[in-house]
Amino acid sequence: MSKKIALIYGGLGQNGYLLTKFLIKKKYKIYSIIKSNNNSRIFKNITYLKLNINNYANIFDLIKKTKPNEIYNFIGPSDKVSFEKKPFIFFKKDFLLNLYTLESIRLLNFKTKVFYCSSSEVFGTLDRIVSEKSERIIENNYSLTKSINEMLIEFYRSNFNINVCYGILFNHDSIYRKDKFLYKILFNFFDQKKFEKPFLINNINDIKYRAKASEFIKIIWKILQKKKLNDYIISTNKSISVKNLIIKLAKINQIKLFWKKEFDKVKIYNKKKLIIEGPLKKNSYNLKPNLSKIKKDLKIDIKKLSLF
Repeated sequence: MSKKIALIYGGLGQNGYLLTKFLIKKKYKIYSIIKSNNNSRIFKNITYLKLNINNYANIFDLIKKTKPNEIYNFIGPSDKVSFEKKPFIFFKKDFLLNLYTLESIRLLNFKTKVFYCSSSEVFGTLDRIVSEKSERIIENNYSLTKSINEMLIEFYRSNFNINVCYGILFNHDSIYRKDKFLYKILFNFFDQKKFEKPFLINNINDIKYRAKASEFIKIIWKILQKKKLNDYIISTNKSISVKNLIIKLAKINQIKLFWKKEFDKVKIYNKKKLIIEGPLKKNSYNLKPNLSKIKKDLKIDIKKLSLF
């Protein structure tokens, strides 16, 4: 039996790297599109390609040559802050790659299955429970781009019968995230135990749904194993505050903390040394995912997704 072929856009980012590890165990032949080398994440027997993804001919030739069974699109920044710095560049890259991929599959008449990585940012930050069909509330260029790509996918799926879907991903963490993300910052902070100067947290009370990125990858793969693809919210059902995130990571690294509250601020000490401080603000993120669809269709054990 011939190996399945996977094409991964963004193969060295957190999701692309974890997916590569997972697909290697599944005996896939893998083509990985990367922007730059990261020797700590390079595997043997994987074909890594640096490609101008803004060129339609490049994408068409790539898909024609590799004949992938599955395409996973993880290209682009996974946070709105980076995106807003150069929205014109990232919008062009994100939208055109999606369009070029779907149009290539249409013209080649391939049966390739495609997964696109959307974001919970498309729902805004209102206090509400959201499902896959909930109204999109656009608050920035990042959510606008993701929402437009969702519509593009629905258009190609309904008009050309392309087997494509998107996942609306909530926060998911691992040690492979970029260093600018809070989980990775705190992980390194406690793991290295240097505590040279106090680390400032913007809001100790901030609460978000944080899941294991490795479990998200398993779900994404499972979605593409369905005969007919569908769109899903992918999230844990367990939220965690920054305060509890700090407590959990400190405990893992056997670091004792002493908490001291001063008016609207909290200071955290280790051996009488101030290591973390920050204001106590009201939590402004109240979005809650409705996971009934993914639990029903894919028989997912949501408990396994929790970060801790």
